[in-house]
Amino acid sequence: MPKYKFVNGNKALTAVYNGKEQLVEFSYNDGRFVLTIKNVGGSVVLIDEDAKSSFLNKIHLGELVVRNPHAERFVETGVGPRVDLHEMDLHYANERLEELVRWTNPGYRKSLRDYHYSKVDLYFVRSRLRQLAICTHELERKIEEHRTLVKMLESRDDSRFIYPLASAIEGEVKTLDTVAKVEIEQFLGNFKPKKKGVKVVSAFKVLEIVEEVYPKLREALRFVNDKADFERARRYWDIVDEWAPKSSYVYIGLVPGAREHIARHFEGSGIVGSGFFEDFIPRFFPSMNTFLRYAIKEAKGIDFHGGVVALKREFPEPVGFNSVVAIKDLPLGVEVKREMREHVEVNVVHGLERTLTNQFFIILSPWEGNDYGIHTIYPGENPSPLFSDTDFLDRHAFIWSS
Repeated sequence: MPKYKFVNGNKALTAVYNGKEQLVEFSYNDGRFVLTIKNVGGSVVLIDEDAKSSFLNKIHLGELVVRNPHAERFVETGVGPRVDLHEMDLHYANERLEELVRWTNPGYRKSLRDYHYSKVDLYFVRSRLRQLAICTHELERKIEEHRTLVKMLESRDDSRFIYPLASAIEGEVKTLDTVAKVEIEQFLGNFKPKKKGVKVVSAFKVLEIVEEVYPKLREALRFVNDKADFERARRYWDIVDEWAPKSSYVYIGLVPGAREHIARHFEGSGIVGSGFFEDFIPRFFPSMNTFLRYAIKEAKGIDFHGGVVALKREFPEPVGFNSVVAIKDLPLGVEVKREMREHVEVNVVHGLERTLTNQFFIILSPWEGNDYGIHTIYPGENPSPLFSDTDFLDRHAFIWSS
């Protein structure tokens, strides 16, 4: 992706754009503070990386899918504490109330679930799908709770503070993007860089604009940190999870770890039992995410009762190899050995030719609580259960490809 560095003395703003000239990220550093601005599907994320002592140092603004602009603690790995701005701002609270009322429309809620399924296995998917599974009477209760919150905010003088400030920040970020593109265009018109590295651009207005954004961000974060319930912020996603019904199963798309498990079933993974052609992706699907989204859609709406379910899908041409065979069907003289397949001891045969298959199985299994989703996907003629089924494993063997 093209990178441009706007420089003036010790001040520098690095801009990253994708091939469609859409902003990916701004990063500003003047030796005193570091500010990162990210474009997330049209919404804007700002991180004050200099505010190490602040509990919340990241803010996410814009027309978010479930209408909840928020502040959170930026962490390199994992998920940090979080506060939705509708808890302290009247404008955002009214928007969120309108959103929850929309959830009473089954078609609208279905479209939201489909959106989250399309995100495959991002950290927020499971919790949002659990939240969207809320039953009708509980949703009505949540709506009434939110109406009470709105009335409380109407009586507070400080509940109209954060939205105008956030709107100003969003506007200045858009201006920054526009001006940066103009300065880049002028730079490229005068100089054609031959190398693909960072292009250094003489800054005119961009640094002035970003220096107007930063104090507004600090002011917004100061307000949010003053109002936030830190204990509740730490439990944010646990509280979201609690919206889910307790008496019915919730489909979460992929169970955590499924992507890695599915990758083991591709030729070249080094795992006995691999079966999908090494070029299954991109031969049949342009990317792993596209394949996973296909599988999630295929498994949506099945009749699930708490056990393992195998869904068979057939393609018009082979997708890989049969890598599991019943021991009783092995040719005479074939030796079966006990070997480790990762952390499980299984039957393995060497030197046996595998047959091609044009079908694969999508395996659904329970997860924590009443969640269920896709555990793995593999090619073959007969579905094999999870490794907890020792009886199946005793009667079958994995074919180790030469």
